[in-house]
Amino acid sequence: MTITANFKFLSVLAICVAVVAVPTMALTQEPTEEDKAISQRRAFMQLILRSFGPLAGMAKGEMTYDAEAAQAHANNLRALTGYNVGGLFVPGSSNADRPGTTRALPVIWEKLDEFASRYGDLGGAMVALAEAAGQGQGALAAAVGNAGKACGACHENFRTKDF
Repeated sequence: MTITANFKFLSVLAICVAVVAVPTMALTQEPTEEDKAISQRRAFMQLILRSFGPLAGMAKGEMTYDAEAAQAHANNLRALTGYNVGGLFVPGSSNADRPGTTRALPVIWEKLDEFASRYGDLGGAMVALAEAAGQGQGALAAAVGNAGKACGACHENFRTKDF
């Protein structure tokens, strides 16, 4: 082999190794506690949305009211909001700390008592929702409205609309 051929071979080999090694190294980096909290927090919120969406649809008449399904979704929400979310809101996991990955505003950590109170209000609204869900579309609509207000009370102060 000539020097040029050796150089080309080594260059191609180096590129192939880099193409395989760099993504592999990135995958093997252990996520930080903040990254884990953000990921888990987002998953938690998706679970809430997964059950709240159909209830809102039934409440608005966009979906056919189904007492059994409404009750199941409301029971899920009651259980979810009974979860202690403190571990999902670790310091260093706000949108100021991790731009583009979370909507959580830094004010959460400045006003933890207020944040916890709002979350408690949400839990209470979900208990009421579970009590009303199987009682007809009218009862569901009123309870969904109250639950939506509880969600909004937290989102207005502690979450930004965009990443």
